[in-house]
Amino acid sequence: MKELLLALLAEWGIIESCEMMNQIVTPNEYFGNKFFTDREGKYSENLSIPIMRGDTIIMEAIPSGGPRPSNVDESIHKLAVELARFADTKNISVVDIKHLMSFDDPEKQKIAFAKIIGQKAGLTKNKFTATKEYMRLGAMAGIVRDGAGKELFKFKPDDHAAFSLSSAINPASKFEEYEDDLVSEFGYVPEYEMMCDRVAYNGIWDYAVANKLTGTNGSVKKTKVDGRTCIDFDGTIVKPITNAYPDKFGNTRKFFENGKGILVPIGTDAFQEFYTYAEHEDALAGEPQEYFTKVKSKDDGSGVELISESIAIPVNTRPYAVREVQWS
Repeated sequence: MKELLLALLAEWGIIESCEMMNQIVTPNEYFGNKFFTDREGKYSENLSIPIMRGDTIIMEAIPSGGPRPSNVDESIHKLAVELARFADTKNISVVDIKHLMSFDDPEKQKIAFAKIIGQKAGLTKNKFTATKEYMRLGAMAGIVRDGAGKELFKFKPDDHAAFSLSSAINPASKFEEYEDDLVSEFGYVPEYEMMCDRVAYNGIWDYAVANKLTGTNGSVKKTKVDGRTCIDFDGTIVKPITNAYPDKFGNTRKFFENGKGILVPIGTDAFQEFYTYAEHEDALAGEPQEYFTKVKSKDDGSGVELISESIAIPVNTRPYAVREVQWS
Protein backbone atom coordinates (compact mmCIF):
# COMPACT_ATOMS: atom_id res chain seq x y z
CA MET A 1 0.00 0.00 0.00
CA LYS A 2 2.81 2.40 0.89
CA GLU A 3 4.52 1.88 -2.46
CA LEU A 4 1.24 2.49 -4.28
CA LEU A 5 0.64 5.72 -2.35
CA LEU A 6 4.13 6.99 -3.10
CA ALA A 7 3.60 6.27 -6.79
CA LEU A 8 0.24 8.05 -6.84
CA LEU A 9 1.50 11.04 -4.85
CA ALA A 10 4.37 11.45 -7.29
CA GLU A 11 1.73 12.55 -9.82
CA TRP A 12 0.58 15.36 -7.51
CA GLY A 13 3.30 17.97 -7.36
CA ILE A 14 2.70 21.46 -5.94
CA ILE A 15 2.09 22.95 -9.39
CA GLU A 16 -0.42 20.26 -10.35
CA SER A 17 -2.23 20.49 -7.02
CA CYS A 18 -2.50 24.28 -7.13
CA GLU A 19 -3.67 24.23 -10.74
CA MET A 20 -6.39 21.75 -9.78
CA MET A 21 -7.62 23.88 -6.88
CA ASN A 22 -7.55 27.14 -8.82
CA GLN A 23 -9.38 25.61 -11.78
CA ILE A 24 -12.28 24.15 -9.78
CA VAL A 25 -15.42 26.13 -10.58
CA THR A 26 -17.86 26.54 -7.69
CA PRO A 27 -21.52 27.54 -8.07
CA ASN A 28 -21.50 29.92 -5.08
CA GLU A 29 -19.16 32.63 -6.40
CA TYR A 30 -21.65 35.17 -7.77
CA PHE A 31 -20.06 38.31 -6.24
CA GLY A 32 -16.58 37.19 -7.21
CA ASN A 33 -17.53 36.54 -10.82
CA LYS A 34 -19.62 39.67 -11.28
CA PHE A 35 -17.94 42.34 -9.14
CA PHE A 36 -14.52 41.20 -7.90
CA THR A 37 -13.01 40.16 -11.20
CA ASP A 38 -9.93 42.37 -10.60
CA ARG A 39 -7.76 40.06 -8.46
CA GLU A 40 -4.08 40.69 -7.95
CA GLY A 41 -1.33 38.67 -6.33
CA LYS A 42 0.87 40.56 -3.86
CA TYR A 43 4.23 39.66 -2.35
CA SER A 44 3.26 40.77 1.15
CA GLU A 45 0.27 40.24 3.43
CA ASN A 46 0.42 43.88 4.57
CA LEU A 47 -0.77 46.36 1.95
CA SER A 48 -1.48 50.05 1.56
CA ILE A 49 -4.75 50.26 -0.37
CA PRO A 50 -5.75 53.48 -2.17
CA ILE A 51 -9.27 54.58 -1.22
CA MET A 52 -10.46 56.97 -3.92
CA ARG A 53 -13.17 59.57 -4.32
CA GLY A 54 -14.06 61.38 -7.53
CA ASP A 55 -12.60 60.84 -10.96
CA THR A 56 -13.31 63.82 -13.17
CA ILE A 57 -12.20 67.46 -13.18
CA ILE A 58 -12.79 70.18 -15.74
CA MET A 59 -9.45 70.91 -17.38
CA GLU A 60 -7.92 74.33 -17.91
CA ALA A 61 -6.70 75.32 -21.37
CA ILE A 62 -2.94 75.89 -21.55
CA PRO A 63 -0.93 78.06 -23.98
CA SER A 64 0.51 76.48 -27.09
CA GLY A 65 4.03 75.29 -26.35
CA GLY A 66 3.53 75.62 -22.61
CA PRO A 67 4.44 72.88 -20.09
CA ARG A 68 1.92 70.16 -19.42
CA PRO A 69 0.52 70.45 -15.87
CA SER A 70 0.45 67.53 -13.48
CA ASN A 71 -3.12 67.35 -12.20
CA VAL A 72 -4.34 65.20 -9.33
CA ASP A 73 -7.45 63.55 -10.73
CA GLU A 74 -8.87 62.04 -7.60
CA SER A 75 -8.76 62.38 -3.85
CA ILE A 76 -6.84 59.39 -2.45
CA HIS A 77 -6.60 58.08 1.10
CA LYS A 78 -4.10 55.29 1.82
CA LEU A 79 -5.43 52.62 4.14
CA ALA A 80 -3.28 49.92 5.74
CA VAL A 81 -4.77 46.46 5.27
CA GLU A 82 -3.66 43.01 6.41
CA LEU A 83 -4.75 40.09 4.27
CA ALA A 84 -6.75 37.38 6.04
CA ARG A 85 -5.53 33.77 6.22
CA PHE A 86 -7.87 30.81 5.77
CA ALA A 87 -6.82 27.15 5.80
CA ASP A 88 -8.37 23.69 5.66
CA THR A 89 -7.25 20.06 5.87
CA LYS A 90 -9.05 17.11 4.33
CA ASN A 91 -8.07 13.60 5.40
CA ILE A 92 -8.19 10.63 3.03
CA SER A 93 -7.87 7.45 5.05
CA VAL A 94 -6.43 4.12 3.99
CA VAL A 95 -10.01 2.81 4.06
CA ASP A 96 -10.94 5.43 1.43
CA ILE A 97 -8.21 4.35 -0.96
CA LYS A 98 -7.46 0.69 -0.27
CA HIS A 99 -9.72 -0.39 -3.15
CA LEU A 100 -7.20 1.14 -5.56
CA MET A 101 -4.95 -1.89 -5.01
CA SER A 102 -7.49 -4.04 -6.87
CA PHE A 103 -6.99 -2.09 -10.11
CA ASP A 104 -4.82 -4.03 -12.57
CA ASP A 105 -4.04 -0.92 -14.65
CA PRO A 106 -1.82 1.83 -13.07
CA GLU A 107 -3.55 4.42 -15.25
CA LYS A 108 -6.93 3.46 -13.81
CA GLN A 109 -5.43 3.77 -10.32
CA LYS A 110 -4.28 7.30 -11.11
CA ILE A 111 -7.70 8.31 -12.46
CA ALA A 112 -9.55 6.86 -9.47
CA PHE A 113 -7.15 8.54 -7.03
CA ALA A 114 -7.52 11.85 -8.88
CA LYS A 115 -11.32 11.65 -8.50
CA ILE A 116 -10.95 11.20 -4.74
CA ILE A 117 -8.56 14.14 -4.49
CA GLY A 118 -10.80 16.26 -6.73
CA GLN A 119 -13.86 15.56 -4.58
CA LYS A 120 -12.04 16.60 -1.40
CA ALA A 121 -10.58 19.66 -3.11
CA GLY A 122 -14.04 20.65 -4.33
CA LEU A 123 -15.39 20.61 -0.77
CA THR A 124 -12.53 22.83 0.38
CA LYS A 125 -12.86 25.21 -2.57
CA ASN A 126 -16.58 25.56 -1.87
CA LYS A 127 -15.81 26.47 1.75
CA PHE A 128 -13.20 29.04 0.67
CA THR A 129 -15.47 30.70 -1.88
CA ALA A 130 -18.46 30.81 0.50
CA THR A 131 -16.21 32.61 2.99
CA LYS A 132 -14.95 35.02 0.35
CA GLU A 133 -18.46 35.73 -0.90
CA TYR A 134 -19.47 36.73 2.62
CA MET A 135 -16.40 38.97 2.80
CA ARG A 136 -16.99 40.45 -0.68
CA LEU A 137 -20.50 41.59 0.12
CA GLY A 138 -19.17 43.09 3.34
CA ALA A 139 -16.43 44.83 1.37
CA MET A 140 -19.00 46.47 -0.90
CA ALA A 141 -20.71 47.99 2.14
CA GLY A 142 -17.38 48.94 3.75
CA ILE A 143 -16.89 46.31 6.49
CA VAL A 144 -15.24 42.91 5.96
CA ARG A 145 -15.78 40.29 8.66
CA ASP A 146 -14.83 36.64 8.93
CA GLY A 147 -16.97 33.70 10.03
CA ALA A 148 -16.35 34.47 13.70
CA GLY A 149 -17.55 38.05 13.32
CA LYS A 150 -14.04 39.50 13.57
CA GLU A 151 -13.65 42.80 11.72
CA LEU A 152 -10.89 42.43 9.12
CA PHE A 153 -11.24 45.65 7.16
CA LYS A 154 -13.36 48.79 7.51
CA PHE A 155 -13.70 51.99 5.57
CA LYS A 156 -17.15 53.57 5.58
CA PRO A 157 -17.74 57.27 4.87
CA ASP A 158 -19.17 59.00 7.94
CA ASP A 159 -21.17 61.42 5.78
CA HIS A 160 -22.75 58.74 3.60
CA ALA A 161 -25.96 57.77 5.41
CA ALA A 162 -28.12 54.87 4.25
CA PHE A 163 -31.15 55.60 2.11
CA SER A 164 -34.42 55.07 3.98
CA LEU A 165 -37.17 53.19 2.16
CA SER A 166 -40.69 52.40 3.30
CA SER A 167 -44.18 51.88 1.99
CA ALA A 168 -44.51 55.70 1.85
CA ILE A 169 -41.37 56.32 -0.25
CA ASN A 170 -41.12 55.80 -4.00
CA PRO A 171 -37.94 53.74 -4.59
CA ALA A 172 -37.44 55.56 -7.91
CA SER A 173 -36.65 58.77 -6.03
CA LYS A 174 -33.81 57.04 -4.17
CA PHE A 175 -32.51 55.49 -7.39
CA GLU A 176 -32.31 58.99 -8.87
CA GLU A 177 -30.41 60.26 -5.83
CA TYR A 178 -28.01 57.36 -6.20
CA GLU A 179 -27.46 58.19 -9.86
CA ASP A 180 -26.36 61.66 -8.74
CA ASP A 181 -23.85 59.97 -6.40
CA LEU A 182 -22.49 57.95 -9.31
CA VAL A 183 -22.07 61.04 -11.50
CA SER A 184 -20.09 62.70 -8.69
CA GLU A 185 -17.93 59.60 -8.32
CA PHE A 186 -17.33 58.49 -11.91
CA GLY A 187 -18.40 61.42 -14.05
CA TYR A 188 -21.17 59.29 -15.57
CA VAL A 189 -23.81 56.79 -14.48
CA PRO A 190 -22.52 53.22 -14.84
CA GLU A 191 -24.88 50.27 -14.81
CA TYR A 192 -25.99 49.51 -11.26
CA GLU A 193 -28.37 47.34 -9.29
CA MET A 194 -29.85 47.04 -5.83
CA MET A 195 -29.19 43.94 -3.74
CA CYS A 196 -31.19 43.40 -0.57
CA ASP A 197 -32.74 40.88 1.78
CA ARG A 198 -36.21 39.45 1.27
CA VAL A 199 -37.87 41.99 3.62
CA ALA A 200 -36.75 44.98 1.54
CA TYR A 201 -37.39 43.08 -1.71
CA ASN A 202 -40.98 42.23 -0.74
CA GLY A 203 -41.56 45.78 0.53
CA ILE A 204 -40.53 47.28 -2.81
CA TRP A 205 -42.77 44.88 -4.70
CA ASP A 206 -45.70 45.58 -2.38
CA TYR A 207 -45.18 49.31 -2.94
CA ALA A 208 -45.35 48.79 -6.71
CA VAL A 209 -48.51 46.71 -6.44
CA ALA A 210 -50.20 49.17 -4.06
CA ASN A 211 -49.43 52.07 -6.40
CA LYS A 212 -50.59 50.17 -9.51
CA LEU A 213 -47.12 50.13 -11.11
CA THR A 214 -47.33 46.44 -12.04
CA GLY A 215 -49.50 44.66 -14.57
CA THR A 216 -49.39 44.42 -18.35
CA ASN A 217 -48.60 48.08 -18.98
CA GLY A 218 -46.84 48.80 -15.69
CA SER A 219 -43.29 50.05 -15.29
CA VAL A 220 -42.47 47.46 -12.61
CA LYS A 221 -42.28 43.73 -13.26
CA LYS A 222 -40.54 40.58 -12.13
CA THR A 223 -37.81 39.12 -14.32
CA LYS A 224 -34.99 36.56 -14.23
CA VAL A 225 -31.47 37.98 -13.84
CA ASP A 226 -28.44 35.76 -13.19
CA GLY A 227 -30.81 32.90 -12.41
CA ARG A 228 -32.71 34.82 -9.71
CA THR A 229 -36.22 36.23 -9.80
CA CYS A 230 -35.68 39.99 -9.50
CA ILE A 231 -37.76 43.15 -9.65
CA ASP A 232 -37.27 45.37 -12.67
CA PHE A 233 -38.31 48.71 -11.18
CA ASP A 234 -38.60 50.86 -14.30
CA GLY A 235 -35.17 49.71 -15.48
CA THR A 236 -33.43 49.30 -12.12
CA ILE A 237 -32.87 45.71 -11.04
CA VAL A 238 -33.66 44.85 -7.42
CA LYS A 239 -32.11 41.48 -6.57
CA PRO A 240 -32.86 39.39 -3.46
CA ILE A 241 -29.78 38.01 -1.70
CA THR A 242 -30.84 35.29 0.73
CA ASN A 243 -27.47 33.53 1.24
CA ALA A 244 -26.87 32.29 4.76
CA TYR A 245 -24.11 30.06 6.13
CA PRO A 246 -23.27 28.65 9.56
CA ASP A 247 -20.25 30.23 11.23
CA LYS A 248 -17.67 28.37 13.35
CA PHE A 249 -20.00 28.56 16.34
CA GLY A 250 -22.96 27.05 14.49
CA ASN A 251 -24.80 30.38 14.21
CA THR A 252 -26.47 31.21 10.91
CA ARG A 253 -24.99 34.32 9.30
CA LYS A 254 -27.17 36.02 6.72
CA PHE A 255 -25.43 38.02 4.03
CA PHE A 256 -28.02 40.77 4.58
CA GLU A 257 -29.84 41.42 7.83
CA ASN A 258 -33.59 42.14 7.79
CA GLY A 259 -34.52 45.16 5.68
CA LYS A 260 -30.98 45.93 4.58
CA GLY A 261 -29.50 46.27 1.11
CA ILE A 262 -27.03 48.17 -1.05
CA LEU A 263 -27.02 50.03 -4.33
CA VAL A 264 -23.87 49.03 -6.17
CA PRO A 265 -22.24 49.90 -9.53
CA ILE A 266 -21.38 47.22 -12.09
CA GLY A 267 -18.34 47.13 -14.36
CA THR A 268 -16.28 49.84 -12.61
CA ASP A 269 -12.90 49.91 -10.86
CA ALA A 270 -14.48 50.05 -7.40
CA PHE A 271 -13.89 46.46 -6.32
CA GLN A 272 -10.56 44.70 -6.02
CA GLU A 273 -9.28 41.56 -4.36
CA PHE A 274 -5.70 40.89 -3.27
CA TYR A 275 -4.02 37.62 -2.34
CA THR A 276 -0.53 36.49 -1.38
CA TYR A 277 1.61 33.43 -0.66
CA ALA A 278 0.32 30.73 1.65
CA GLU A 279 2.29 30.15 4.85
CA HIS A 280 4.02 27.04 3.55
CA GLU A 281 7.57 26.66 2.28
CA ASP A 282 6.37 24.99 -0.94
CA ALA A 283 4.15 27.99 -1.71
CA LEU A 284 7.03 30.43 -2.02
CA ALA A 285 8.27 29.34 -5.44
CA GLY A 286 7.00 31.48 -8.31
CA GLU A 287 4.17 33.97 -8.11
CA PRO A 288 1.50 34.06 -5.37
CA GLN A 289 -1.45 31.72 -5.89
CA GLU A 290 -4.99 32.60 -4.90
CA TYR A 291 -5.39 29.03 -3.63
CA PHE A 292 -2.49 26.87 -2.46
CA THR A 293 -2.88 23.14 -1.93
CA LYS A 294 -0.68 20.12 -1.40
CA VAL A 295 -1.33 16.38 -1.26
CA LYS A 296 0.95 14.52 1.12
CA SER A 297 1.24 11.21 2.94
CA LYS A 298 0.39 11.29 6.64
CA ASP A 299 3.32 10.65 8.95
CA ASP A 300 1.45 7.98 10.94
CA GLY A 301 0.72 5.87 7.83
CA SER A 302 -3.05 6.27 8.13
CA GLY A 303 -3.51 7.71 4.64
CA VAL A 304 -3.21 10.99 2.79
CA GLU A 305 -4.13 14.57 3.62
CA LEU A 306 -4.97 17.49 1.39
CA ILE A 307 -3.86 20.78 2.95
CA SER A 308 -5.17 24.02 1.46
CA GLU A 309 -4.77 27.70 2.20
CA SER A 310 -5.82 31.07 0.86
CA ILE A 311 -4.63 34.46 2.14
CA ALA A 312 -6.72 37.24 0.64
CA ILE A 313 -8.85 40.33 1.23
CA PRO A 314 -11.54 41.98 -0.94
CA VAL A 315 -11.85 45.76 -0.75
CA ASN A 316 -14.05 48.54 -2.10
CA THR A 317 -11.63 51.28 -3.17
CA ARG A 318 -14.53 53.66 -3.92
CA PRO A 319 -16.80 53.61 -0.87
CA TYR A 320 -18.77 56.63 -2.10
CA ALA A 321 -19.87 54.57 -5.12
CA VAL A 322 -21.99 52.29 -2.90
CA ARG A 323 -25.04 53.34 -0.91
CA GLU A 324 -26.67 51.30 1.84
CA VAL A 325 -30.45 50.95 1.95
CA GLN A 326 -32.67 50.35 4.98
CA TRP A 327 -36.32 49.34 4.69
CA SER A 328 -38.45 50.28 7.66
